[in-house]
Amino acid sequence: MLKWITRLLLVSVLGFGGYVAYDFYKADFHNMPAHPENSFALPFTIGLKAIVIDQGPRDRNRRYIGATFKVPSWMEDTWSFCYAPTEEEEQAVRSSEDQDLNHARLVAFCTVDIDGKKIPRGAVYSVPK
Repeated sequence: MLKWITRLLLVSVLGFGGYVAYDFYKADFHNMPAHPENSFALPFTIGLKAIVIDQGPRDRNRRYIGATFKVPSWMEDTWSFCYAPTEEEEQAVRSSEDQDLNHARLVAFCTVDIDGKKIPRGAVYSVPK
């Protein structure tokens, strides 16, 4: 009986460890660039990998939604840095956004730096949980 419980415990621990490793790899945390302390990472299943900077800590009472812009295929897997949007960026994003995001709070505007040029990559919204 003790042998059976030990095996079950070992399989459970290995299974959980495998899931954590898979999730870490799938979210691409192993390729995340260095970023400031006052930031947090949000990898979305739609392909947007956002590092939100200067927004304070992640609010656990809100759900974050990523919206992507059309970019070349080689740029889709790149981590982007996201900052509070300027008024001009916010108006541009709001005018072209999906109807589903009408009442969501625009948290950050994301860009990818390619040879010193900032290319718009997406936007991060939040809604209450």
